[in-house]
Amino acid sequence: MPPQTRRIGRANRGNWSTLSGRHQIHLLAYGEDLLSRLAQCILSDHAATLPDLHHIVVIFPHHASAARFRRVLLTQSIKQGHGALLPPHTTTLVRWVCKLCPHSGKLLSTTARTALLRQTLLAHPKLCDPQDSWALADSLLKLFDELQTSDHRVADELREFRTTLAKAYGIESHTKEQLGYEASLIHTLWHSWTEQLNEQGLTDPVQAYVQSLNQSLDQARNSRIYLAGHVNLNDVELDWVKHLLDSGHLQIFMEGQYGHHGYHPDTVITQLLDHLNKPDPAAAPINNYGRLLNTVYDGSGQSWYRRIADQAVAAPHSPAVDKLTLHLAADAEREAQAVDLLVRRWWLQGKRHIGVVTGDRKLARRVRALLERAGIQVEDAAGWRLATTSAASALASWLDAIEQNFSHTPLLDLMKSPFVASPQNDNHNDCHSDAVHGLFEHECVLKSQITDSLERYQNHIKQNRLRLIESHGPDSVTALESLLAQFDLAAKNLLKLRDGHHHPGAHFLSALHHSLDQLGMGQRYHQDTVGQQLIHLLSEMGQAAADHNLGYTWDEFRAWLNRQLEQHNFQPPLRGQGVELMGLIESRLYSFEALIIAGASSEHLPGKTPSSAFFNDGVRSQLGLPKVAQSRNILFYDFRRLLQSAPHVVITSRQEEQGEPVIKSPWLERLQHFHQQTYGNDLDEPALTTWVSHANTRIRQVDTLPLPIAHGAPHPAPDVHLLPTHISAANQQRLLNCPYQYFIYDCMGIAQTLRLTEDLEKSDYGERVHRILHAFYADVTELAGPWQGLINEGNRQQAEAMLEDISKQVFLEDTRNNILARGWLYRWLGLIGKFVDWEVMHQINWRPDATELSFDHPLDVDSTIQARGRIDRVDKCRSGFAIIDYKTGVTSSVTDIERGEQVQLPFYALLHGGPVDKISFLSLSKDRFGETGTLDGDNLKNTVTLLQRRITATLTELKRGAALPAWGDEKTCDLCQLEGLCRKQMWEVDDNASI
Repeated sequence: MPPQTRRIGRANRGNWSTLSGRHQIHLLAYGEDLLSRLAQCILSDHAATLPDLHHIVVIFPHHASAARFRRVLLTQSIKQGHGALLPPHTTTLVRWVCKLCPHSGKLLSTTARTALLRQTLLAHPKLCDPQDSWALADSLLKLFDELQTSDHRVADELREFRTTLAKAYGIESHTKEQLGYEASLIHTLWHSWTEQLNEQGLTDPVQAYVQSLNQSLDQARNSRIYLAGHVNLNDVELDWVKHLLDSGHLQIFMEGQYGHHGYHPDTVITQLLDHLNKPDPAAAPINNYGRLLNTVYDGSGQSWYRRIADQAVAAPHSPAVDKLTLHLAADAEREAQAVDLLVRRWWLQGKRHIGVVTGDRKLARRVRALLERAGIQVEDAAGWRLATTSAASALASWLDAIEQNFSHTPLLDLMKSPFVASPQNDNHNDCHSDAVHGLFEHECVLKSQITDSLERYQNHIKQNRLRLIESHGPDSVTALESLLAQFDLAAKNLLKLRDGHHHPGAHFLSALHHSLDQLGMGQRYHQDTVGQQLIHLLSEMGQAAADHNLGYTWDEFRAWLNRQLEQHNFQPPLRGQGVELMGLIESRLYSFEALIIAGASSEHLPGKTPSSAFFNDGVRSQLGLPKVAQSRNILFYDFRRLLQSAPHVVITSRQEEQGEPVIKSPWLERLQHFHQQTYGNDLDEPALTTWVSHANTRIRQVDTLPLPIAHGAPHPAPDVHLLPTHISAANQQRLLNCPYQYFIYDCMGIAQTLRLTEDLEKSDYGERVHRILHAFYADVTELAGPWQGLINEGNRQQAEAMLEDISKQVFLEDTRNNILARGWLYRWLGLIGKFVDWEVMHQINWRPDATELSFDHPLDVDSTIQARGRIDRVDKCRSGFAIIDYKTGVTSSVTDIERGEQVQLPFYALLHGGPVDKISFLSLSKDRFGETGTLDGDNLKNTVTLLQRRITATLTELKRGAALPAWGDEKTCDLCQLEGLCRKQMWEVDDNASI
C-alpha cells in the first residue's frame, strides 16, 4: 500500500466566513429543521443561477435524507416562483469523490476483501486458529481501514512497531515481549496483506477512496459543496474538508452545541470543530425545553441535586409537558400496539411527516405489519438484511435441502416459495402449485411418514401412482413427479462438492447458478428487485473466487455465503414523506411533525458498545486511531438531537421480554428520573396505556352480518347418498362413541388430521411390533422368517433368535434416523422371552392359522354394504377358531365388551364368519403381558348376536333419516379433533343437558 495520505491545507483558527462573507459552518440549534435551512441557503446563495443548480453538490452521511431534501428544496423553490429545478447532485462523500476521481487500477471488491484476507490468515497458522479466521479477518480489516484513514504509519520493522506500541501502552522497554503476539500479528498480517495486493496489482477500496480524496481537490473547486449532518470524519476526510473550507468551496451544516467533552451528546460536535480549527462558534439560541435537556445530560461535574434545584428555579413549570411523553409498555406486543395507535392518531390528525426511530428490528417489523394492516404504508429507511428476505430464504432452503438429504422441512419451504418455477407452469396445465406441494405434504410426508430422500419420495409416488391419480388427479401427480425430478437434476453438481474436500470457490458459485437456473429461480430472481441484488451478490462472489483462487469446503462456502447475506442490506426506494421507519443514523437530518423513539431499552439504545479486538482507547488515542467510545458518543448525539426534532416526541420501552425484565436505556432513565425529581411526574401518559388495552382501538375486520343464532349440540341427518357403503370395526366404534364423528369422517369423508412424527411414538411402536409378529408367521419380503412348526421348550431359543433378527430389521431404518428409536427396540427385545413363553403354552391347544387376515365381503343383512376389516391373528383348534388382536397399549375390559361398549373383537368374530370359539386381546406390555378381554362360549355368541342386531337396526334407522348427534362425552371429546366443528364450548346449557 502507498504511504499514509498527506496532510493538505490548514485553516486559520477562528475563520468562520469566506471572503464573500458567507458563513462556512452553520451550527444550528437543536430543533431547527436542517434540511429546510440548507435549502434556503442554497436558493439564496445561488439565486442568480436559478433554476439551474446542477453545479452544486450536497453530501449527506446517508442516502436516506436525499429524497426528503429534494422535496423540501422543490417546495421552497416553488414559493420563490420556480416551478421546476435542475437539481443539485445529492450523494454521499464516498460515492461522490470515487465518481469524481475514479481509481484507474484494478480495484479489490468489498465482497472479496474478507475472503482474501482470511486466505492470507490461513497461510500463517501460528497466528490464527482456522475456526476464528472469519471473525479475525473482520477485525483486522476494520483496523487496517482505520490505519489507512489516520495519520499513523505501521513501521517496516517489527522491533520499531513493538516499541511504538510499548510507548502507547506505557510499558517499559524490558517488558515489550508482553506485546509479542499482538504486535507480531498486526505487523505480519499488515505487511503480508499489502504485499499480496501489490503483487496482484490490486487496490483496497479504502485505499482507493483515500487516493480519490487526495486527487479530487482540484476538481472539487468546480463545484459548490454543502456538507450536511457529518459529525464523524476521519483524518483524511478532515484534511479534505479543511482544504475546501480554506478555498471557500464548502459549507458545513449540522445541529448541536459547542464546548462539551467526555460523555456528553455534544462531544462529537466539539471534537469536530476543534479538529477543523473552528472553535468558539456563535451560540445558537436555546429555548426552555432545550435548556432542560442540556441540564439532564450535563457533563460538567455539577451534582445531580444541584442541577435539579437550579432547574426548578429556572423553570417552575416543566417545559417538556406536551412535548415529550415516556411510555412503558407491558411487553413487546403492547409496545408495538402503542406505536401503531399513536401513528394512526397522528395520521387522522393530518400529520404526514411521522418518524418511528428504533434499533429493534423485530419491533420495527411488527409495527410495520400493524400499520400496513391499517392501510398506512411505511417506508423503511434503514432497509433490512438481505438474509431476511424471501429471496434469500428460498436460496437457504435449497442449500439446506441438499445438506439434509432433501429433508421434508426445507423441501416444503422450497416448494412453497414463489421463486421456484414448478414444471406445471411450463406445461400450461391447470394444476396449481398449492395442489402439488399439498399432495407431497399429505401423501409423502404426513400419511407415509417419509421424512427425507428424493429416492424414497419418488419410489412412494411410483408405487402408489394409480391411487394418487384417482384421489388427486393426473396433473398433480405428474407435476409432483416432474418437480422431484427437477430437484434431483438441479442438485447433481452441488452434491459432488459435498465430499469434505476443498474445491475452487468458483466451482461452488457456478454449480449454484446452474442449479438456480434449472429450478427456474434464476429467472424469477431477475424479475424481483431483491432477487436482482441477490444474483448480483452471487456474481460478485463468483468473480472474487475466480480472480483470487479462493478454495473452500462445502461448510466453508456456506459460511462465506451466509456472511455475505448478513452483511448486505436491501434498501427499497424512498419517497421522503409519510411514515418512515429508521435507525438513529438514518434519522440525523430529519425533522418530523411527530416522532416515536421505540424500543428504548439498554439492549438497543445505546446497545452493546462495539469492542475493538486490538488496542484499548488509551492506546488508540496515542496512535491517532478512533476510540471505541466514539461510536457511543455519536449515538448519544443522535438521540439528543431527536428529542427536539419534532413538536411532540414519544419514547417507548417495555417491562419484560419473554418473562425476563427489560432494562431501560440509561439515557431514558436519566431523563425520566430527573423530571420526576424536579417536577413530580415521570412524563408518562396513563391514558395511552388504557387506550392500548382497549379492544376498540385496534384494527379489526368488521363483519356487518348478523351474529349466528345460538344453538345446541349438532345433530345432522345425512342424506342416504352420503351414508358409507361399508362398515368396519373403526366406524362402528365411532358411531357408538359419538355419532357426529361418524357423520364427519364416514358420511362427509373428511379425513382426520395427520401429523408428522419424526421421533418414534407409541403408535409407531405398535405398528412395528405388529409387523414383526406378522413376519414371524408369514413370508414378508426382505424380512427373516417365517417360523416353521410349533414352538416348544426344545426350540424356543431358535424362535427367540429369529424374532430378534426380524425386530432389528424392522427397526433398522428408525434407529438409523434417530438414536432414540433404539429405546423402543430394546423395550420390545425385552418382551420377546415373555412372548415365546406365552406361545409355548398357547400352542398346546392352538395352532397359528393366519396373520393380518383381511376381509371385504357383502353384509348378510344388506348386500349393498361391504363388511371390511383386518384381523391380526387367527388360531385354529379342532373345534373352531380363536381371534387374537395384539395390543401394545391399553386393552378393553371384558365388561365393556359384553355390554357392547367396545366392538372390535365381536366385530372381528362376526366378520370371520366361521366357528369362532374365543376372542381375546394379547397385551404386549411389560407389566401386563398375556391374554385379556377374553370371551368364549355363550357369552361370545350372545355378544356377537347383539352386535349384529344393532348394526342391522342402525343401518335401517340411518336410511330413514335418523340424526347423528354429538354426545359430548368427556372421555371421547378429550381425544377428538372435531372441536372446531362441533363447537362444544358454545352449546347452550339447556340443550347440552337434554343430551
